[in-house]
Amino acid sequence: MPSPDVFIVQQKLWRQAREGEYYPRRAPLLAAEVLSPANRLKNVKVKTELYLESGSLAVWNVRLRQREVTVHVQDRQVFTRQTGQTIQLPAEFGSVEIAIDDFFRLS
Repeated sequence: MPSPDVFIVQQKLWRQAREGEYYPRRAPLLAAEVLSPANRLKNVKVKTELYLESGSLAVWNVRLRQREVTVHVQDRQVFTRQTGQTIQLPAEFGSVEIAIDDFFRLS
């Protein structure tokens, strides 16, 4: 399993991974890939599909230059959010919304 730039896993899996000094071996609940000019679109698509097929609830592809986030979810829905908008986390995280502007505050 590749390691995304940012990820969220179950607390139990994280503790096991830390104790064993390895990255979690299962798909994260949520994976985020920060895209750069060095990222090949084909590689990003392959990783996104792999995360979803392996059980990730959502994958976020963050485009810094465009200041947007493309969200891929389990039911194969894909949508893009830009500055001024929010992303609703999957229901398993509760009713949490994150402002897209918060992604780009430091960039």
